This record gives sequence, C-alpha cells and structure tokens, in this order.
Amino acid sequence: MTEPTRTRPTRTKRAPPKPADEDSDEPQPKATVTRGRKRKAEEDEAPPVDEVEDLLTNPKGKLAGVDMTRLVNASTWACMSPDARAILSTMLPPAAFSGFRADVSATHPDKRHSRVSDESMDVDGARDGTVELDPAFLSSTFMEAALTTFQDNLVNGYFTKAHEKETEEYRTGLRAGTLHAEWKDDKWDEQQAGTSTARDQEPEKPKAVPPKPVPRLADLASKGGVAVGDILSYSRIVDSSVRLQKDVIVLSIHGRTHAVRVAFASSTVEGLPAHYLGPDVPQGRADDMEQVSVTTLSQLESTILEAMGRAELDPSEDPWDSFTLWRGVDVDNLGDGEKGGRRSLGKLTIIRDSYTQ
Repeated sequence: MTEPTRTRPTRTKRAPPKPADEDSDEPQPKATVTRGRKRKAEEDEAPPVDEVEDLLTNPKGKLAGVDMTRLVNASTWACMSPDARAILSTMLPPAAFSGFRADVSATHPDKRHSRVSDESMDVDGARDGTVELDPAFLSSTFMEAALTTFQDNLVNGYFTKAHEKETEEYRTGLRAGTLHAEWKDDKWDEQQAGTSTARDQEPEKPKAVPPKPVPRLADLASKGGVAVGDILSYSRIVDSSVRLQKDVIVLSIHGRTHAVRVAFASSTVEGLPAHYLGPDVPQGRADDMEQVSVTTLSQLESTILEAMGRAELDPSEDPWDSFTLWRGVDVDNLGDGEKGGRRSLGKLTIIRDSYTQ
C-alpha cells in the first residue's frame, strides 16, 4: 500500500545580493523594497494646514466642545509672555484694566458734576505694560458671555471661509443695490398660492349676514316680560322742552299672537283713573278711555301721539327707550300710592335685553 503524495505550494526565494567585489570600483546598487501604498500616500499627501486657523474656524474642532473658561482665565493669562499679553490687551475693553473708572459722556448734563477726570479713561498704558489687567475681569459674567457667543458662532460655522464669502457677497450686493431680502408680503403670497400670487386671484366675497330680527312687544309678552296689570309709562321730550307723558295699562295678552291690548286716558290726561290701578283691571270700554291691540311699540307710540293731538310727530327711532315698566309686587295691596303701588322695573330696553340674551 502506497502513501498518497503530498502536494504543497512552492515558495520562490529571492536570490541574495551578490557580495561586493572589493577590487571593483563600480558602486553597487542598494537593495530597496518598494511599497505601492506608501508611494500613493506620499503622492496624495495634503498640503500643510495652519493649526491655529483650523482651531479658530473649524466648527468640529477642539474648541467647539471644550469649556472656554478653562482656557481663558487668570492662570493662563499669567503664563503668557509679556509680548503676548500686550497684543491681547489691545483687543480688550477699557473696563478690563485695573484703575478704570467709568465716566459719563462729555455731552451728558451730569458731566459738570462728575469728579472723574478724562485721564482716568486712558488705558493706552496697557500697550506698554504700565497698566495691569484686572484678573477679576477674566472670570466676570461679561467675559463668560463673550466666550459663549464666540463658541456658538464657531459651532454654527460663522468663521469658515464659505460663510465669510457668502457674507461678503451679500454686503457687496446691498451696497450695489442688486440684492435685497424678499418682501414679507410677496413671500407669504408665494407660500399660500404656490407659483401664482394670491393678489392675482379674485378675493372671496364675504357671506351676507342675515339681519338681526327686531324684537317686538309681542315677543316680550310671550316670554313674560310684559304681563296683565303692568303699566307702561310713556315719556318723550319734543321741541327741546316739551315733555309728552302717558300711562298705559295692559288689559290682556292674546294667547296665540301675543298681541297686547292696552288702555289709556283720552286726550292729554297723563295718568290712569283710580279704578284702573287696583288688582281687578276693568275689561269693559269707557268713554274716557282708549283701548287698542298692538304688537310693536311703534304702533303703540303712534296711537298715543294721535290721542294727544300730536299726530304730526313720527315715532321715536328707538321707542324702547321711551317706555318704563311698572309692576305690582303685592297684588292684593294694589291701588294705593303712585301708579297703584306698582314698582318701576326700568326701561323696556333693559327688560328686552334681559329676556333676549
């Protein structure tokens, strides 16, 4: 029994370099190993980047997520060289330096009362190192707010070259008059109507509102606002000084139409006879009394004016203000006192509104 022949891949060995001939003057080539990936990386190597510029403009750089108060404080300021502090001092406000005293403007009315001289506002000594920075300024809320604003602008990409280019183009367009923001109304029209503007479309006509029905005396009587035995006291001033007055008593109210049948004295007599003021209102007709059935106050006012001999007058524009309602509280004691002991409940305008709301 023969064993199977094992096959294995053959490996080619590179021949070793020949030893240099000591007697030969020709230089021997050096053995070099070339790698394709390294050569490709060297060819595609990016140009060097300014680390400081990248740190101050990259929205995803190290400054975007670091606590800025750990970088800018009194300790880091003390570690800087005098030259660096002098350069940074030119970028700080006058209030950041020791010895600063606030003063009002020269045009302020209180300037003459101020004891602070103009020399206290001079902080140019910070340039040559004669004025020291106040360490408390670096930890103040003003500095923290400025650092937060800088970090927010950095994260939002306001320091990138692309944003600076867009900003410069916008400013140039504004100065040249070739660029402006869209008008608010035009932008709204485009959003509402798509490609066509809403102003080109015919506006919709408002729907006609049906007129509000005018309340009638019969409507008030149907709701109990006017009852049998009530007195409607009419009062109106004409010719700027003449007052017309007439008392009208309700005799009955129709059960279906709610028409109100009233009685009042004939001619110019204002009040009612005493037997009409008691609890039992007479229903019969009398020679000295007028009776009429009405459904509106305009009809009642016209009848009263005609009975008083003032038929030439037109009814009031709002007759509800010309009538006052009197009603008895204790029906059994009616007949004594003004209007038979009845009490005024106010103008019919108020009573009408209370029943129609």
